[in-house]
Amino acid sequence: MKIRDKTDKTVTIEMTHEQVLMIVALVRESCFGTPMHGFDIRVGYPPETVGEIASELNNLLHEVGVSE
Repeated sequence: MKIRDKTDKTVTIEMTHEQVLMIVALVRESCFGTPMHGFDIRVGYPPETVGEIASELNNLLHEVGVSE
């Protein structure tokens, strides 16, 4: 993994397919797998909002022909 570009509002990170799939799996498990009391307080965002990141990453992988 490495940073490709950085601005005041964005960071472009280069990752392998496997690394992205790991993040997707971790996000899904933490949001929808094992119930976590106070998720919003611990993470700072509701599980639905965090879960959207997993969906977006998964969609990006599907665009380039990578599936889980």
